[in-house]
Amino acid sequence: MTHIRPFSDQEIRERAQVLGAALAESGLDAAVLTSYTAIYYYTGVPIHQFGRPAAAVLDADGGVTLICNILEKVHVDSQATADAIVYYSDHNHDSGYTAPRDPRTSVVELTAEAVRQRAPGTARVGVEENDLSLHTWRRLQAALPGVSLEPAERLAERPRLTLSPAELALVRAADEICDRGQQYLLDHMRPGSGAEEISESCRAAMLDLTLAEHADKPFYFHHNAGLGDARKRAGSSEWYTWNRQGRAERGMVLDTIFDCFLWGYWGNVERTVVVGAPAPEVGRAFSAMVDANEAAIDFIRPGVTMAEVDRVCKDVFAAAGYENSHFGTGMGRGIVSYEGGHRVLPLDVRLYNELVLEEGMAFSVEPMLGVFGLGSFRHCNTVIVTSRGCEVDSSVRRDLIVVE
Repeated sequence: MTHIRPFSDQEIRERAQVLGAALAESGLDAAVLTSYTAIYYYTGVPIHQFGRPAAAVLDADGGVTLICNILEKVHVDSQATADAIVYYSDHNHDSGYTAPRDPRTSVVELTAEAVRQRAPGTARVGVEENDLSLHTWRRLQAALPGVSLEPAERLAERPRLTLSPAELALVRAADEICDRGQQYLLDHMRPGSGAEEISESCRAAMLDLTLAEHADKPFYFHHNAGLGDARKRAGSSEWYTWNRQGRAERGMVLDTIFDCFLWGYWGNVERTVVVGAPAPEVGRAFSAMVDANEAAIDFIRPGVTMAEVDRVCKDVFAAAGYENSHFGTGMGRGIVSYEGGHRVLPLDVRLYNELVLEEGMAFSVEPMLGVFGLGSFRHCNTVIVTSRGCEVDSSVRRDLIVVE
């Protein structure tokens, strides 16, 4: 079978060996990985667990067993780097109709067996404590009597915070596609532009670039020209809320958002756009946001903390006379999934996050100044930490943007 995968066997095996060494250093004999992100990172296989859970068992030598539903077989056989792959059916370990069991039971039983095989006589097994439900934790513990299940999520997360050259290539490619959609909007948005026309044209521009340069990669887009109805939003969902009656009108402050996922790696470019000449208070708020955004970009370098980056932006807002912000300044790039609800939380740019920046980390800078009654002001780009500062992974302008 032809292998279609984003990463080489060597890279995936090296990742597993890094985690295996961390397990051994922590006195753990194995780890049970259950999240979309960890399974993908350490096996090379993206599995969205829509009612059919999966798990990966990794031992201290870097050996890996992957357990998943047989529905995933075609792509798993093509993509996986694992020493063993175990499939289960919707109603049993195999296709038999006797002694049926639900998928969660199958995964627990097969995972316990994989632990016994990968680390016989084991006493301590790490788990992703924030992903594993209490119900599943208890069932897994019952299936492994005498084994201590211990938190190991931080061990599994830490290697993912610095992206490899292959990972950065995917993020850069995804950002370039987002740039194409965002730039099309800035070039063509005018007072009177219809939501349907501008949204679909931006998507077409993104699709043209994707099919021309990345036809070998699975992709997903989200494009929002800012002409939707906030009352129909559902938090951070990907639902579209615009309709054919929506049009750009003078005085609007638009929050335009362009997302692209290539092999599940997230690219994102966002711009605030004012339709027509801004009122003085709008221009003042917009300018404060631009100043905060640029201050953060200038400040980022190895050795500073995420909390310090966030503080730089909040200090700019405070100096401009605005009340305390409710919002953080950015979030991690890499393996991200709206379907699975997974973000790279350790890379959140927040006042509580004392993570020290290292070369190769990638996250967004997007200080948002929300002024009720005026609008939300935010530019957003991926930044990649370099040896001396950071690379802003977008060519789209970052000043006060007005379309006339």
